[in-house]
Amino acid sequence: MDCFRTLSYSASVAGTRSVQFGSAHSHTNSGSVLVDALRARRDSLVHIPEQRLVQGAPLLLGHRSSPFDLVVSRFQNGQQRRPVAPRYGPAVERWPEPVQRVVDTIRRAGVDARVEEFPEGTPTASAAAKAVGSSRAEIVKTLLFICDGRPTLALVPGDRRADETKVAAAAGARGGRVARPDEVLAATGFEPGGVAPFPAPAVSQVLISRELLVHELVWIGAGSEQHMAGISPVDLVRITQARAADLT
Repeated sequence: MDCFRTLSYSASVAGTRSVQFGSAHSHTNSGSVLVDALRARRDSLVHIPEQRLVQGAPLLLGHRSSPFDLVVSRFQNGQQRRPVAPRYGPAVERWPEPVQRVVDTIRRAGVDARVEEFPEGTPTASAAAKAVGSSRAEIVKTLLFICDGRPTLALVPGDRRADETKVAAAAGARGGRVARPDEVLAATGFEPGGVAPFPAPAVSQVLISRELLVHELVWIGAGSEQHMAGISPVDLVRITQARAADLT
């Protein structure tokens, strides 16, 4: 993460919330004049689309040398936890080790993603949805099942319940059960409550509910109850090699 630094501006544009990096074209909205002005400030700023920004939220602009974009930010009650210097802030420090594993996987895959920290925690799908400003359907629950003795990850929407019988059938197993906490840690490397879909080298296979594939962006656990990552379902499938199935 040493190549990424942030520059912060205060945006007072109605209907705006955050900035997603990596797109070749911006979406036009009432904030276009402001964004055009910010782009003109420095040639090396990446092209940024505006996505659902809320009034008064900070615009995070990345100055990067990597071939892809990874937005990293830390928020508390909707505000950045630390002030950023007027020009460039300090390089983002390393995350907690489990979170860093997720960040490193995203970087190696070369996909666009957003990693955020919520000190209050996101222990439930409802809390996660409130924290990131999405619906529960856009929250990914990462559940470990043991199907015929094989650890299997099931990725299901936050507003649905995984069906053990359907998960087992999709895994090609005669039966399946929810994994115990010690099995979760052994198979994924993450503590229960903070399980991310990747990296999970000891997992036999990953299944993803078809309902998640209709969204432009979904939010996954990122290694702890305090961290989440926004990623497109297409990139999530590519990283995990997940197979779509009826799981709920």
